[in-house]
Amino acid sequence: MLKLQSCTIYSLGLNNDPSFDEDFQKFLNNKCQLRSFDKDDQNQGTIDRLKKANGTFMKAFIANSTDAWKNQYTFKETVKILKDRRIDILKIDIEGNEFQIADEIISIPICQLLIEIHNDSPKKTLDLLKKFASSGLYLFSYEINGQEHHLSEYSFIHESCFADYGVKIIYGRYLV
Repeated sequence: MLKLQSCTIYSLGLNNDPSFDEDFQKFLNNKCQLRSFDKDDQNQGTIDRLKKANGTFMKAFIANSTDAWKNQYTFKETVKILKDRRIDILKIDIEGNEFQIADEIISIPICQLLIEIHNDSPKKTLDLLKKFASSGLYLFSYEINGQEHHLSEYSFIHESCFADYGVKIIYGRYLV
């Protein structure tokens, strides 16, 4: 469990369903600042649910270049706009665009990375996982999506955050 007094959660990809974000906040007693993003506008019910969960919404297509006219931003740009120095939990579900923003993900201090990866190419997926691992992220959970088998969920924790999360023993390091 997170030991910090306050924290920041980024959620990339909502699709008008903030239930994952709400569940996280419920578990953490709404103490985190929740920042949610999606390429599409969200309905008012979703916006209201985010507000109730101490969250905000920004319409943004997270990509490898910024074009404000198109609501397209790099991940670094969104972090800069919101003036965050560290992200405690980053949830990514951006329908295959995770490959484009991988370098930016590892360039920002992130404690936990929870990511859905579209496994269209096993080599491409393995390269992405190795990139995360070589940046200090340790894989701690993996599962195949039960409904769509080309999707997999991965959870990582960064070695710089082990003490914050009470990690005392590391049994193995994968992918490096």
